[in-house]
Amino acid sequence: TSERVRCYLGGDTRWFDGLVDVATAFPDLDVAFLPVSGESLFGLRRTMSPGDAARAAALLRPRRVIPFAYGATGGFPFVWYANTPVQRFRADAEAKGFPPERIVVLAPGESWHYYH
Repeated sequence: TSERVRCYLGGDTRWFDGLVDVATAFPDLDVAFLPVSGESLFGLRRTMSPGDAARAAALLRPRRVIPFAYGATGGFPFVWYANTPVQRFRADAEAKGFPPERIVVLAPGESWHYYH
């Protein structure tokens, strides 16, 4: 957080119940960066799936969500990633009532500036 902007960076995070505490502590998030790859290693989930990220977006209710970690492919059966994660995230987020116009999808290397 700063005086001007409040952000949440999901990092390499799975869904966890502590997100309720984040939503409570920061009810006016400007931006949430959420992983949507659904990465699994040897069948164990390492990052949020598109559905988990949509659930987090609906809970956190930021002004904008930037999905990330969606371009990865890997060595099945050891490492697995969700198919079409951005499209699935958009559909799941909208189904959970998160406004689609608040989702900002960036191309690799693209920058985005938030003005409050």
